Amino acid sequence: MNLDSTSDASFVQLPQTLKAHSIHALDCIIANAGSSSGYAPILTTPLAAIRSDFETNTLGPIKLFQACYDLLHLSATGTPKFILVSSILGSIGALGEEAGPALAYGISKAAANFFVRKVHFEYKDVTALAIHPG
Repeated sequence: MNLDSTSDASFVQLPQTLKAHSIHALDCIIANAGSSSGYAPILTTPLAAIRSDFETNTLGPIKLFQACYDLLHLSATGTPKFILVSSILGSIGALGEEAGPALAYGISKAAANFFVRKVHFEYKDVTALAIHPG
């Protein structure tokens, strides 16, 4: 099954699709989809690029967690994990001149990082973390 981050319907159907393939619980989800609509400075970054990156990099992981939380909650290990593949470019603490012109990508990953941290506090049964792949 292909998930499309821009399609809410594909996420709504995901639990039923997994169950149809005899998957009734999940131990770990790795949210690895990512998008960059271009690296441009603030004044030349089109709002459409921000929307596009936000849809994939922020809303995609949120939709995935919402769609699959019930299956994570049923994890056979008792310690389900939700892992976001993020980026150092989404770190506010690490932001500096070396970050380059990555407004759309950076803010979408920063928002996704906030979401994962929020999962950590709201869903104590789930180990949630964001990782930098580099």
